[in-house]
Amino acid sequence: MKKLMLLICSFMIFSETIHAQYASCSRWYLDANYIFFKPLKDFSAGGFHYGNGLSLGAYYDTNPYAQNVSFHPGIRFNGIVGKMAKDNILVGDPLDAFAKSRVYNAVIDAQLAARLIFRPRSNFSPYLEGYGGLRFVSGQERLRLTEEYPGYEETTNTQVVSSHQWNWGGSIGGLIRIHPNIDFDIRLSADYAPSFDYINMDSYEKQGNDFSYDFSQSHGLNYKIQIGFRFKLGCAREDSQSYDSSNSRSQRRRSSRPKGRTPIKKKSEKMQIGNL
Repeated sequence: MKKLMLLICSFMIFSETIHAQYASCSRWYLDANYIFFKPLKDFSAGGFHYGNGLSLGAYYDTNPYAQNVSFHPGIRFNGIVGKMAKDNILVGDPLDAFAKSRVYNAVIDAQLAARLIFRPRSNFSPYLEGYGGLRFVSGQERLRLTEEYPGYEETTNTQVVSSHQWNWGGSIGGLIRIHPNIDFDIRLSADYAPSFDYINMDSYEKQGNDFSYDFSQSHGLNYKIQIGFRFKLGCAREDSQSYDSSNSRSQRRRSSRPKGRTPIKKKSEKMQIGNL
């Protein structure tokens, strides 16, 4: 928990520093991507299996006028659910009640990211990315009663194992412009985390009305395929108001009169107005 607080505080300080230097909200981007997660080597041999999930990120364009390379720091959160073992079982409480069981591993990532986008103004922009942060892994049991029983919750979740570790990796991807403020985003990532605990899904067995499984501990090497969209946040109204305000001040400065001098109307101007 202390590591997570340290990560969040670091990002907040980083964001405040960026905001102090650049005060335009139109430089922010949000993205949402589907994740296909595939464990490798010991992670796969330990029985984690593949997973599916969602990634949400926010990035800041430090130079919106760059033509060749643009630097985008940001923060990202991933939520991934591994392959499930599903069964129907008879539970003892409530008596003789049937329930649908689910056993699976879950992964949550909180990461800081740094992205280099090449040709950011073109219709296709390749990019390279490095990232690092915290990874939380937990093994879960979920039971859902097939019928309603007064006094009993319909669904119960039990965390049977959990661990957390640092996680870091890199990505290569591309942005395809489909709208001035929307890009199609696709990337391939590989990352690593030191040893942590999880459910060995290869050891799962159902015996009568019960099930059993073992636990594994290994390093977490994996790759991810991510597909989704990136959205540019616009604040044209704010920028327009800022420009109008600045322009108005400039006009007032240009129309201000020097001190100690009073304009005098010419008599000929009065006569012309009177004749009209």
